Amino acid sequence: MQQLSYEGDDLVRAVELAKKWVKRAQGQFTVNEFSKETGVVNIELRDQILDELVLQKIIMRDEKRNGRYHRVDANIEPVDWFNAEVLSYPLWLPLGLNEKAYISPGNIIVLAGESNSGKTAFVLNMVYRNLVAQGGSHEEVNLFNSEMHPAELKGRLLSIDNRRESWRGLNVYQRSRDFHLVVDPNSLNIIDYMENLDEFWRVGKKIEALHNVLEGGVAVICLQKRKGEELARGGDFTLEKARLALSLFYDGHANYLRITKCKFPVQYPNPQGQEIDFRIQIGAELSTIEDCGWSWVTPDQREARTRTRENEARLQHLGSSDAGYGG
Repeated sequence: MQQLSYEGDDLVRAVELAKKWVKRAQGQFTVNEFSKETGVVNIELRDQILDELVLQKIIMRDEKRNGRYHRVDANIEPVDWFNAEVLSYPLWLPLGLNEKAYISPGNIIVLAGESNSGKTAFVLNMVYRNLVAQGGSHEEVNLFNSEMHPAELKGRLLSIDNRRESWRGLNVYQRSRDFHLVVDPNSLNIIDYMENLDEFWRVGKKIEALHNVLEGGVAVICLQKRKGEELARGGDFTLEKARLALSLFYDGHANYLRITKCKFPVQYPNPQGQEIDFRIQIGAELSTIEDCGWSWVTPDQREARTRTRENEARLQHLGSSDAGYGG
């Protein structure tokens, strides 16, 4: 059967009307959606219109699925980089991280931690020290909590400081998803934590969506990771938009923090890969362990530190047992 051909003014008008529809389309669409919403039910005319829109680079065919297209966004926005104001975001970070990494407005910080490694203590320490009431620079800090019951959170906060006025400016919200819809683009936002139960690669998309809405603010995102692994579930996808990425570990006796990505170091050499050992004191106080400050630690050195702590704990236990028996 010979295919009908449409040309001249009729085709031009049809293509122009189709362009207007594409501008309103939600990114991707199928040929059936195109026919239904534009009223172009003639298959030959529909295919000619779509072919013309592809030639004009208005739409592109999906490489994996037949009959599906997506709109081409060819708009570009010039950047006035020369007149841009270079600013450091006023953010206090635990364990001397401010001497390691430079944080700018709009940045994402990712904190990946295994169970009992101190994620919540780390971020609550941040909340406390960044509030104006504690000498910080922030009138308000937004904490998005997805894990703790209000009573548990209250206990954690009051163990740091039991004075109500000390927490003035802290806004707490119960939230476990779609954080890009609720964060304040110009404030300090702390997410404890971003859940990612399946299709771990999607966490990168969630972080990207959050990054895209930030303006003058910063977001600190807590993620879960398996014990002993460096990156959170989602792997390298979790690092794409992060300017600073950190990993928390617990060896059974002490905690340690590793810088897994540092996009803008305060000085060189870049501290990426450095670690620091610490313990969590009352509340969220993070206390560095003597002789275990920031440094690059080899696997053998890490194993030796863990073994030493295990021996110390065993001796302490034996000493306590002997004292109890002798008493």
